[in-house]
Amino acid sequence: MVQGEGVEYSVFEQSVLRVFRYLNEGEGELSPSHYREVLALVDTVLIEFEDGGLNDNDAFLSLLMDRVLAQHSCGRIDIPECTPPLRRGSIGYE
Repeated sequence: MVQGEGVEYSVFEQSVLRVFRYLNEGEGELSPSHYREVLALVDTVLIEFEDGGLNDNDAFLSLLMDRVLAQHSCGRIDIPECTPPLRRGSIGYE
C-alpha cells in the first residue's frame, strides 16, 4: 500500500489516479466517456500484466502510461528543428 493524502492506496489505485490526473491536467475536465475509456484501458493492461507473469508495480504503471500516451497527446510539444542546421565549426587549427 502507498500512503497518500491520509489514505492508503494500492499501487493499482495509485496508477489509475495518476492516469486520471494526467488526463485532467492535459485535457481539462473529464467526461464519463473518458472515465470508461481509462477503466477499459486499465482492465486491458491488467490482463496483459497478469498474463505476462509480471509482478513489478513500476512495470504496471509504465505499461499503463505507455498505453495512455499512445492514445492521448496531452502536453506534447512539437519542437521545430534548429535553423540553420548545426555544423562542426573550426577555429583555425591545422
